Amino acid sequence: MDESSHTPPQVDIWLNRNYGEVNYYLTQMLSEHGCFRAYLHRFKRNDSPECPCCSGKPEDAEHVFFVCPRFNLQRDELETILNQRIQPETFLEAMLSTKAAWNATGMFATEIFTDLRSIERRRTRDSN
Repeated sequence: MDESSHTPPQVDIWLNRNYGEVNYYLTQMLSEHGCFRAYLHRFKRNDSPECPCCSGKPEDAEHVFFVCPRFNLQRDELETILNQRIQPETFLEAMLSTKAAWNATGMFATEIFTDLRSIERRRTRDSN
């Protein structure tokens, strides 16, 4: 995600919404921190920044949430609820549009990070 995707399109909507708490998983998604290989590689916690299924592509937040085929099912479910294709440029606006959209986005982030953390734990365990 690029720098502009971190800033809500309309700060007043973000601050004055009467629904949705920012949880651990949403924070990880919005900050681009977490079990992304590219992020872990920066701190020498992973041998490679590349996505394990998309040769030559860094496994970063944008790749995982918007491109990687490993998460097509979760992405398709979210896009059905949001009634639009999710893209970095429109993601926050879509997330803020309704309580249902916020909740669906939270579930999307939770599912993906749960999977990524499980994969990272297995990789770490197997390398020891």
